[in-house]
Amino acid sequence: MIAAHEHIFLNIADRLHCCIMVREPNDLLERWFGKRVGGRWECIPKPATVKAKSADNANHELGGLVVNPELCPGAFTPLRLDKAMATWKKWSAPSGITSVREGPCKGLVLLHGKAIFPDYDLFDVTLLSRDARMYPLEFDSPREAADLVKTVTRAFNTSVGIDMIRHGPETHWLGMGTTGDEQVICFSPGRRRTVLMLPELTTAVFTKGVHLRSLDRSTKVRTGPLGIPGPNR
Repeated sequence: MIAAHEHIFLNIADRLHCCIMVREPNDLLERWFGKRVGGRWECIPKPATVKAKSADNANHELGGLVVNPELCPGAFTPLRLDKAMATWKKWSAPSGITSVREGPCKGLVLLHGKAIFPDYDLFDVTLLSRDARMYPLEFDSPREAADLVKTVTRAFNTSVGIDMIRHGPETHWLGMGTTGDEQVICFSPGRRRTVLMLPELTTAVFTKGVHLRSLDRSTKVRTGPLGIPGPNR
């Protein structure tokens, strides 16, 4: 994740006293934020209607962008290629989607003539208790949960200057039964940044008294002022 964006998430979590959980984005996102591809195509965050995968091969010039795996399999690492191919074949592309068919950017996916880089996928947003344990609190109503998500989304997108959060949290439409082995970054009050594996998050974090730091899998956390962990960027 872009370092400046991490600090925005930390500030919002601290101000609203909540935990903001974001799936670890493609590491190559920073290559294209605010940039153009080949000096020609403007880049935009991926909207919810685009299900195709972003390329993850750091050694390929299209790495970090949404790519047609049939036209440019080399933009993906072997571990991601199979998933990218399966997703591409079952995806019904919306109007405005095209793929560059030739040249050095062959396979680049365009939406209305613009290249696409990953957005930020919220996993969940929850209020935390104000005691030392800071365990998750239950919302009084679904509307209260939705309002907090809207507040977080609006605050983040406004600070960044572009809509990097394009849809609601995963748990709001898939529930806590979500599976996978991806990492989730948790931003919480006191400017705490914790990295968890998804199975740990879905089974343990929502138990009262569980400390996010006790489950931390991050290799990027350092001790900052007053012993508070912060991003090591």
